[in-house]
Amino acid sequence: MVYLDSASDQDVIRTNNPFIEQQNYTAVGTSNPGWSFVNLHPSGTTRSQALSVRDGRQGGFAEVSGDDHAYLWTGTPVSGIDLNPSGAGRSRIYAVSGSQQIGESRFEPDPTCAGVWTSGTPGSWQRLTSPGIQSTARGGRGNIQVGYATIGGQVQASVWNGTIASRVNLHLGSSSSHIYASDGNQHVGDEGLSEARMWTGTSGSWVNMDPPFPIVISRLFGVDGGEQAGYIYLLTGSPPSQIQHAGLWRGNSGSFVDLHPGGAQESAVWAVDGGQQVGYAVIDGGHHAGLWGGTASSWTDLHSLLPPVFLYSQAKGVWRSGGTTYVVGYGYNNSLGRDEALMWIGSGVGGAPCSADFDEDGAPGVPDIFAFLAAWFAQDNEAYPSADWNGDGLFAVPDIFAFLSAWFAGCA
Repeated sequence: MVYLDSASDQDVIRTNNPFIEQQNYTAVGTSNPGWSFVNLHPSGTTRSQALSVRDGRQGGFAEVSGDDHAYLWTGTPVSGIDLNPSGAGRSRIYAVSGSQQIGESRFEPDPTCAGVWTSGTPGSWQRLTSPGIQSTARGGRGNIQVGYATIGGQVQASVWNGTIASRVNLHLGSSSSHIYASDGNQHVGDEGLSEARMWTGTSGSWVNMDPPFPIVISRLFGVDGGEQAGYIYLLTGSPPSQIQHAGLWRGNSGSFVDLHPGGAQESAVWAVDGGQQVGYAVIDGGHHAGLWGGTASSWTDLHSLLPPVFLYSQAKGVWRSGGTTYVVGYGYNNSLGRDEALMWIGSGVGGAPCSADFDEDGAPGVPDIFAFLAAWFAQDNEAYPSADWNGDGLFAVPDIFAFLSAWFAGCA
């Protein structure tokens, strides 16, 4: 059986975001002056990776005394909270959504167990499979968690709703199936680690997402608002060779868009939100964290924001809120010999909407104010665009004033 580790394969930047600590730092070698980054690496830990971001929170893990511990941040390194449950040898957070954190823990001698933290504390951990069952939860939205569990010798794609008894088996009957992400309506992953699949609630709802041209492998790792993203292994050249290309889908196999940047040796997308996709491309032999806006030409090299001490980087999660794009991942600090959790903050790329055009109809006007207020009163953490305009994780009066300031400023 195969359990993929999708997480493996400095200082604070000056910013106008209210939950980011204000300190001076110069980003060396940046080609994107509209962007900044925050080093989230917790003091006293030996490595860290941020794997998900949403609702003003970032989740991932940090190594403590030789073991990975689930970590939760709110925008600064000092905000990090160790969520390793009591008695667990190791743990990781793979997704955050609202008040919940989704991931896995291991309690020796049992195998890794899927679980969810319900309130951002170590004691709020709840397991999603019974002791003795190997499982992991890799994504989720709202009250839904998705992942996979080994049952009867099969690795089965699974969906939970917060309890062991709630598990729904979406397995397709092959040796293995996996789900890596969900937006609450669609769940995406693969069958046999090689064929992209999408589900909408039952095993019979699956959709074959293999593009209609010669490929070796296709896999999906992110989904949001009708977009699915991942990568394919494309056969090119003569004799044919396999090249990994980042890809974007919109609901069916024929909708595939190749996001592979020109000149890259390899690329992949790990997450998508609000029309933005994040992952990496191999440039001149090195992994570069990057962001797309729906096309290959929209590629933005986020690695260029980092000081030269970072040898490579990965972007693992993205959240689009109030006209701002938040990207999390990690970079390898070559001087200290460790991965360090990072967050990039900027305006986005490609089809990123004008912030004043809240309803995104292409015509900023009074209807945008009414659309914003409706979203603000609904207080929906999962909505895009989000009425949490200042990105502090709360719906409050300052969000209204912040939006009105953007609305009066208009669109460039």
